[in-house]
Amino acid sequence: MRRMIHAAAGAMAASVLLAGCAAPDSSPRPTGKPDTSTSAPSLPPTPTSAATPESSGDEQSWARASITQIIVRPELLQMKDKNGVELGTISYDATADMFVDLFTDLMGAAPTVTETPGGHEWSPVTHYAWDGFELQDDHEQGDYKADMNVSVMFTEPELGPRHITVSTIQGFKPGDDLRWLAKYMDEPFQEDSAFHQIQAEHGPPIGEQSPHYVYSNSHSVTGQTTQTSDQSGIFAPWNFGIGHV
Repeated sequence: MRRMIHAAAGAMAASVLLAGCAAPDSSPRPTGKPDTSTSAPSLPPTPTSAATPESSGDEQSWARASITQIIVRPELLQMKDKNGVELGTISYDATADMFVDLFTDLMGAAPTVTETPGGHEWSPVTHYAWDGFELQDDHEQGDYKADMNVSVMFTEPELGPRHITVSTIQGFKPGDDLRWLAKYMDEPFQEDSAFHQIQAEHGPPIGEQSPHYVYSNSHSVTGQTTQTSDQSGIFAPWNFGIGHV
């Protein structure tokens, strides 16, 4: 179920960049032991926000065919090739149709679509599900916008017939031990809790910091318990720095 985030955020112009190149990422990868030098949530680099206007359909198809890695970031997904070169990004403020087009291509199949009706404290949600990945598009009413346009939940470490890997910047993948992520990030882990949600990375502040919360008022990536199995998943975006319902 989509959790609503009560923060005022203006709608961002979203883009998919699947024809550009960038330097290989040097983000840390898990070693099996916590790295205290990188235990605090980190700020990601500012994402590119404008699509390349001269990129042709053939160039985008070539870039998509080269995607082997998806890195889940606080405000977007990074698409990389086997050498770690960024091929493009897609913001969570992109339309659901843009995500469906991209992931139908990457997964080699169309999604299963279901609807959740709205209630007194939540908006209607459209769910687009593939094996190992679900896109959630909530339909907020009026001018009030509580969060980014869509959210993503990854439940498998590899997607589709091309076995595209999914991870956080630390290299945490769906199915990995949440205790490891909590220790790596110096985050609390309640052994007796049935649900765990560990901050893996947060983005830049999107509003004033509340004195009642120790976390930044920012979009974040979480490693968390899934609702359908005992294994962990990766969810974004989520704001630890404000109250939730």
